[in-house]
Amino acid sequence: MKKSLKFAVAAVAGTALALGSSGVAIADDHDDKARGSVETHERVNLKSATGDDNDNGRSSYLTFTLEGSDDEHVIYCIDIGTGLETKYWQYEQSWEEVGVDELGKVLWILHNGYPNVDAVALGEAADVELGDWTERENQVNAYKGTQAAIWHFTDGFRLHQDAVVNGSDEESAYVFAVYNYLVENAEDLPEPPSELFLEIEDLRESDELDGDIAGPFQLNTNSGEITFEIEGGVILNSEGEETTTLYNGDQFYIQVDEGVELVKLSGEGKLVTPIGRAFHPEPHWEHVNGGFSTMSDEPRSQKLILAEPVQKDVSEEFKFELEVTPEEPAPKLPVTGTSLTIAATSGAALLAAGAIAMVMLRRRKAAASWGDA
Repeated sequence: MKKSLKFAVAAVAGTALALGSSGVAIADDHDDKARGSVETHERVNLKSATGDDNDNGRSSYLTFTLEGSDDEHVIYCIDIGTGLETKYWQYEQSWEEVGVDELGKVLWILHNGYPNVDAVALGEAADVELGDWTERENQVNAYKGTQAAIWHFTDGFRLHQDAVVNGSDEESAYVFAVYNYLVENAEDLPEPPSELFLEIEDLRESDELDGDIAGPFQLNTNSGEITFEIEGGVILNSEGEETTTLYNGDQFYIQVDEGVELVKLSGEGKLVTPIGRAFHPEPHWEHVNGGFSTMSDEPRSQKLILAEPVQKDVSEEFKFELEVTPEEPAPKLPVTGTSLTIAATSGAALLAAGAIAMVMLRRRKAAASWGDA
């Protein structure tokens, strides 16, 4: 009996489902976008170089919490002239959608400013000493200098040397130095990707199994570590050793258990909303006046940009179905062939609060055989 493993699905891509905090797929115009809430903390009041108090930069130390999470992440204002409405959900936006200039340089500032560089290291880079401050005061002053530099590019804001309204000389000196350092060194960076990519690529020359072994396959992903669980078989790495953890570019094999009709391969990894993704409220359905629903106008609220990556656990399941098909018999020698059909179940579990995922099963001819990496 000849056994073979055949791809039945070429690609499953671009599924547009998202998970709410309950873990149930939700139907909404915003299902393909991450959303979360914003909280305000210490006030940020920065003096404009024009000397006109009406031109001062006013905001707060802001944090963002992804829906379904308790973790707070630093986020910045990129819209100095608009107030912040914390009652609205903040939806992930592309740079084109948010319509703010110079976000490439803002991204450099985010990577090289607070919180990705702490207040002490940022002061050293800007050649300025910190005052005798608490750790929280260090953080807030580093935030102020970073926010001022962001506004410089998004809104044309120029910071006065007496930078902090009602602040001490030490605070103003630190914030002004950090602002100058970030503005003078900012470089234009490309927009970070928002898609989670997960692909199992077929590297086999033929569909025939080597005994009970199928492969090699290759995992391609822009996620980090992917942890797999398998039912009906065993995952083997390129050395023939059992494994449950794979990374981008890793080749692997599947050893199929005897007598099974279905092999399930489930992978878990991290979905990352990267530094530099923008957020802003969108028109949405609201329940008002005894349950009636209405579509609100576009909420007027600050546009924001994420300063720290947001991670969430995600999973995906692939199914390998065993089917038996008769082959054309040779004279006087009937033979039955066995094949294993691979199908990808692109479930909502992969698409946690806002990433558009691409889940693909792709075939590529390659001179690879069992045991060769």
